[in-house]
Amino acid sequence: MTAQEKPPGTGVDILIVEDSAVQALLLKRTLTQQGYTVTVARDGAEGLAMIRERKPTLVISDIEMPHMDGYAMCREIKRDETLRDIPVILLTSLTDPEDIVRGLHAGADNYLTKPYDEEYLLTRVAYVLTNKKPRQSDNVGAGLELHFAGKSHIIDSDRQQILDLLISTFENAVQQNRALLKTQLELKALNAALQQANAAALAASRAKSDFLARMSHELRTPLNAIIGYSEMLQEEAEDLGQADFIPDLQKIYMAGKHLLALINDILDLSKIEAGKMDLYLETFDIATMIRDVAATIRPLVEKNANTLQILCPVEVGAMRADLTKVRQSLFNLLSNACKFTQQGTVGLTVTRGPVDGVAWATFRVSDTGIGMTPAQMARLFQAFSQAEASTASQYGGTGLGLAITRRFCQMMGGDVSVESELGQGSTFTIRLPMEVTAANATTRLAV
Repeated sequence: MTAQEKPPGTGVDILIVEDSAVQALLLKRTLTQQGYTVTVARDGAEGLAMIRERKPTLVISDIEMPHMDGYAMCREIKRDETLRDIPVILLTSLTDPEDIVRGLHAGADNYLTKPYDEEYLLTRVAYVLTNKKPRQSDNVGAGLELHFAGKSHIIDSDRQQILDLLISTFENAVQQNRALLKTQLELKALNAALQQANAAALAASRAKSDFLARMSHELRTPLNAIIGYSEMLQEEAEDLGQADFIPDLQKIYMAGKHLLALINDILDLSKIEAGKMDLYLETFDIATMIRDVAATIRPLVEKNANTLQILCPVEVGAMRADLTKVRQSLFNLLSNACKFTQQGTVGLTVTRGPVDGVAWATFRVSDTGIGMTPAQMARLFQAFSQAEASTASQYGGTGLGLAITRRFCQMMGGDVSVESELGQGSTFTIRLPMEVTAANATTRLAV
């Protein structure tokens, strides 16, 4: 634009009727940048009063407003002989065809859907101003009766107004369709990028799992040698009466056992994530398994002066599952219960019952220990996650046991859940089908 050229809106007064201060400010800024003189009213009643006080060139009005909506204000303008030549553009969603009929009935000259494109808004304003003309008095009152959706509407707009409004309806539909197509293309591109990122993440996860599995295998051999030799040296020190060496040898032995357990957990988790962990299904007596688990866990129970309570009726019978994984899952839960409980009670209750016609076994491990908050429970089953950093430093552990337990349960078509209250203790519940099959295991893992 040269210095001699004037902005396209010079000399044009536009009244904005909008109850939203933010929307009114944005619309005013767009129009004033084009040289239009803009004033703002907060609702239809205030807008009508301002129009009668000073007649604008154009009115742009929202529809949903307090006191007087855009339709009512538009009707009042078109009924007034001195005001009816003012073009009125309605801002609306116009998602219902009846809204268009109501716009015609009110005498609106044009409409725009919200949200609108600024360039499209300015084009529509320029079109309305260019085609502005006084309504012909012989058309007023002719009254076209229109029946729509069970209602009767009297349309007394002139032909040009009706044509302009219908054209604007079509243009808005085209604009919305273009926006939808653009959004669809963007979503398609985002979906393709997401699929690529997901494939890359899966490949990285598999590579990590393979690396951990290989490293775990490489570390287990020398660790087993260290553990074995430390046991032999302890026995030899005792035979030779060299008691001063025994405490250090015991520390070596215990550190080796702890590291071996950690490596075994990492190896199990890596196999599961890599899809290389297999199920070895067999039929076993539940009560017998529980007795074996209790005997294994008893030293940990006694370490913190806890009491172990077991309720496992003989009637629960036998189940078909991976005995090693069920036993390890229970041991993980019971060892945690013993670790976080001091001079309290650790319980294991076993029941069976039907769910949707299928028999299920339920194992509940409860304790009267430190408990957890909801935030702590939310991340409890994540690998390498513990309730708090202070918990790891005080009680030890790696945060792998519960993650492995959940994955074992899901491999067998079941799951594990937790209920806890800070300072009151926790209850972990394992639910497994009494007869694990390839079908129900696969179905559960796919969820």
